[in-house]
Parts: sequence; C-alpha cells; structure tokens
Amino acid sequence: MDGAEWRDAPRRVGDAEIVAFTDAAPAVLFGAIAHRFAVDKILWLSITSEYVASIAARDIKTLYALGGLRGCVLSGPNATAAATLIHALVSSDDVTMTNEAGSLAHAFNRPLIAGPVELWTTTSSPYAATVSLTNVATGVAAESTRL
Repeated sequence: MDGAEWRDAPRRVGDAEIVAFTDAAPAVLFGAIAHRFAVDKILWLSITSEYVASIAARDIKTLYALGGLRGCVLSGPNATAAATLIHALVSSDDVTMTNEAGSLAHAFNRPLIAGPVELWTTTSSPYAATVSLTNVATGVAAESTRL
C-alpha cells in the first residue's frame, strides 16, 4: 500500500475516537487494525474524485459489519452531498437520486446493517487542532479536539 498513511494521533467526538486514513484503502487498513481498538471508532474519510461516495458507502457498510465502527466523518468539497448519498445507500430503501456526489438508479443495500450509521461532515483537515463537525441526521454541530 504505497502512500498509505494512518495518523495515530487520536481525536475524540463524545466517547468515540476518530481514526483518519489518507491515500489508502480504508476498509483494508481499518479491518487490519480494528482489533486494537478499546472503544468505538469514527472513521474519517476524504471524499475525492478518486474515492467517491458510492465506494465510501461500500467501505462504511463493510467496516460496520466488522464491528467497532460507530460512524464516519466525511470531508472534501462535496462532503455534504456525499453524506446524503451514503445515508441513502446504507438505508433499506431502493434509492434513485442525483446530486453533486453522484447518481444512483435503483441502488439498494443488502444485507442491511444492524443499525444507523452516524455520519458527520466537515470542511476541516483531520490534522487541525480543532475540527468543527455537523451531524448529518440531526444537523447538530460539534467540535473535536486532539486527545
């Protein structure tokens, strides 16, 4: 995994820690290190033109099934649109929609994941001292600081 980077400087939102991966396959890396986590984790994913929302949704579902994943922080220029698309993709609905993050036609999630995935969006960098987050489902703002 050339270029893979995992920042082992934890950040916390509530009682969960955030783990950020850049330039890597998040499902592979998170799956490889998840056994080391003592608390639930929130995964930071940067949505880009190379790592699109539909692939992030697949990775989120896979990691949620592995356990230890409480939610995800999404960053990038279309993070809010990506969060809307991902939220739809991990629901039980047959989804047809188009937004800045992508287009879906009769997409569905099977098998269903056990519960709702907590999604947050931000315009900040995962390496900033303080990060402002917005919960996609509730619209509630929060801040995250380094531990």
